Amino acid sequence: VMAQILAAQLSGLAGLYCLLEKATGPLMGPSEAKLRCENFFLAYAVFWISCFAVVVGFGIYETMDKWAYLGFCGGLAAPLLLQPLMLPSLTGEAGTPFLERHCTKANAWIAIYSFLGNYWGTHYFYCVLKAKYTMQFL
Repeated sequence: VMAQILAAQLSGLAGLYCLLEKATGPLMGPSEAKLRCENFFLAYAVFWISCFAVVVGFGIYETMDKWAYLGFCGGLAAPLLLQPLMLPSLTGEAGTPFLERHCTKANAWIAIYSFLGNYWGTHYFYCVLKAKYTMQFL
């Protein structure tokens, strides 16, 4: 069973990797869409970090159950995930096919790195560093 899970995970990561286009020219300058996408990600990062600062700073996380936390985190992630589908004009990619948009490719890379960090990093954090999970809702 574990081998099947690992094979499915690797297949999923390989599928995401296949969606990504390799750079072709030496030191090609960033496109306008890439700059606009990265500026959107940067501006949105200030917003979501501020939201987490409020939740942690005021201790709101202590009153959250698993559904409230999922809604909070999912709500913060939704604009980044949905932007290439629902508002491609924000990054100037409205005329670009979905799989060729920089924001779509950036989301694929973020998914790959997030999976690796969460799946393998969690093992390191809890097993090697002997951390303990203390939140009540798991």
